[in-house]
Amino acid sequence: MVHIPCLSDTSAPATSPIEQEIADVYRAHASGLFHYAVSLLHDGEEARDALQEVFLRYFVERNCGGCVDNPRAWLYRVLRNYLLDCLDTAARKHEVHGSNTDQFPDQTAGPDALIYRAQLASQIRSVLSDRELNCLLLRVEGLSYLEIADVLNLRVGTVGVYLTRAQKKLRGATGQDQDFQAGAAQQAFAFLCHEGAG
Repeated sequence: MVHIPCLSDTSAPATSPIEQEIADVYRAHASGLFHYAVSLLHDGEEARDALQEVFLRYFVERNCGGCVDNPRAWLYRVLRNYLLDCLDTAARKHEVHGSNTDQFPDQTAGPDALIYRAQLASQIRSVLSDRELNCLLLRVEGLSYLEIADVLNLRVGTVGVYLTRAQKKLRGATGQDQDFQAGAAQQAFAFLCHEGAG
């Protein structure tokens, strides 16, 4: 099981309404945010740092009187922008990051199964545009079309187009005539989402 970093003991009683709100939002969204960060950074430690930064920014926003109508969309948008800044900085420094092998969802799977999933995940990544992949990653984390549109600064209809294109490409790339949500393609995409394989 993946260890999600904890900002504080969220089981302890909060001392203010904002602290209680942040503890509730953290419990509801930290896992999905962490997996999304890993899928973009390919590094569990950096993903943990990004998660801490995003919740610190949320605390500052709320503590300064800012209103957050949709915390999940706000958190994903801030996380995505923070991750893009991190990736841009790393690219400028020519840094190379390795994958964390302790993040595999099924470490009991045999080496052949892991290799197959990694190859299929790489194939999936190669057929999708960055926008299609981002829309799909956010959809897998449970965001609605409206929330994805908010995070990626797109129109809702555009999100639908990207998701439809992504599913068609994935069916073609994986040889799946039926629904993408079944079988090896789903396992490979889970691998892609949670391990940052590619």
